[in-house]
This record gives sequence, structure tokens and C-alpha cells, in this order.
Amino acid sequence: MRVTSLTLDTIIESATGAVELVFVPSRPISRRAGQGGMIFAPGGGAKPFTFASDDRSDRISIATTIHSRSRFKRALAALTPGDRLFAVGAVGSLPAVSPTASQVLVAQGIGITPFLSLARSQGSLNATLLHVGSPHYFDEVAAATSTATHHDHREGLIHAVSTAVAERVDADWSLSGRSDFVSAVARQLTDAGVPGRRIHRDTFWGMRSSNAIPRTRTIPVSA
Repeated sequence: MRVTSLTLDTIIESATGAVELVFVPSRPISRRAGQGGMIFAPGGGAKPFTFASDDRSDRISIATTIHSRSRFKRALAALTPGDRLFAVGAVGSLPAVSPTASQVLVAQGIGITPFLSLARSQGSLNATLLHVGSPHYFDEVAAATSTATHHDHREGLIHAVSTAVAERVDADWSLSGRSDFVSAVARQLTDAGVPGRRIHRDTFWGMRSSNAIPRTRTIPVSA
């Protein structure tokens, strides 16, 4: 995959405190909604990000939170329009889906970004959105789905997942968040009889947590 230079165009802060950085790429990056790339920030190292932008746009954007104050996040926070980053991609584990196909989208906090790209790219989705944790971009993604609920606590999400399993029997499930969160939701779905081929995972690359599938249905919330 080729390295592409990204020039920062605008910075958009959301009402929930997330930040979307919009870049002009030096060449078009062919991608589908839900994919991302490895982002290299001068002085900050590299980190993979899902692109938040419409897959037909001539702009590339990433949406994140800055509060962790890691070296990479400090490098992002110091950017001003005209500064450059570099990207390698696009890659991603979520499959391409038709907007008319029955889907359930489960996201933890800023893990909603692949679904943000999906909403912006397809406009209207035959989907149920279940979101837990910080409500970053919830309203925008919810507007593109058939039904959507946000939950502050894992108990509410567990119940909502159970309800969606019963209501969307033939749905494909896309899960996005920390690996422990994604594994916990996947375990709940498997226990409920959802076939493995219908469960698609997009974890936060590089975020360390147990790779084992939890033996309980404890679903981490914060992200």
C-alpha cells in the first residue's frame, strides 16, 4: 500500500468533546465505508484510525478524543490547518453491506466512527444502532438508521442486544469498540444463537486488553 500525504483542512469539535480532523489527501484514497488506515503524525508516531468521512468524498477525516494525552494524541492536538500527516491504507475488517440489508450496529463510545462513515456514505440504513458510553456522533448516525438507542450502562445495552436479536432474526451484526467490549458482545450473541458468520468485529487496533472471550456477559462501557 502506498503512503499518502494528508494536509489538514479543518478541525471540527463536536458537542460531546470529540474532534474531527478533515484532511485533503495528496491523491485519492480508494476506500469503502468502515475502512481506515495507519496514520503517521510527526513527533507522535503511528496509530490506526477508521476514516469517518463519506467514502465518495475527496476529503479524508478521522474522529477521535484527545483527552488520553498520549504522545500520538498530543501530536494531533498540536495540529493547525496546513500541517501534514501521512496515511497508509485503506484497510478494515468490517464487510461491505447494502443499505437495504438488515443490520445491527453496536458501538462503544468513539468506536462509532465506522458507522459514522457508513451513515455519511449511504444516507439511509436498514439498521438498528445500539450505542453505549460517551454519545459521540450518536445523533448523526441515529438519523440514518431505522431505530437507535443510547445507553449509559452495560445493563441497558445487554437488554437492548437481546431485544434486537429477537426483532432482527436475519440481521448481520457489526461490533466496534475496545477488544474486550467487542468480545463480550460477540459472546452474548453467540450464546443467543446468532451464527458466527453474521457477527463482524472492528476492534480499536492497538488498544491492549484480554484477547480471550469473557466467560460472563460483563460489557465494558467507557470509551
